[in-house]
Amino acid sequence: MPQWQGLLSKFETSLNSVILLVNFIFESIRKTKWTGHEELTFVNISDYVSPFMAYKAAYDSQEIIRIQKIMVENPAMPLKELRLKTGYPNTMKNTLIGYKDQIEGRGRNYSIL
Repeated sequence: MPQWQGLLSKFETSLNSVILLVNFIFESIRKTKWTGHEELTFVNISDYVSPFMAYKAAYDSQEIIRIQKIMVENPAMPLKELRLKTGYPNTMKNTLIGYKDQIEGRGRNYSIL
């Protein structure tokens, strides 16, 4: 299991908790901007990341945690059963495959490459 998934599993799976974690990470990252002078100017990363991207990252994290819990309980569960258990419609099958691949350590786009 990748290290970041172990960290995320320690937090509650509610969307609010995940959003707080993403916001904490964004506030912790410091970028510097060189203005051509001797001093560096610190800029906030949130100036470069839209609120939608922060929400999407939090939502993806929540879904990955939820799917991972199901996969831990039933490691040999076929994809169709996993899709039905998570409540994903057939139109979101590729999203589910991407989450599953990421949980298994292959990367979200592994199945489409």
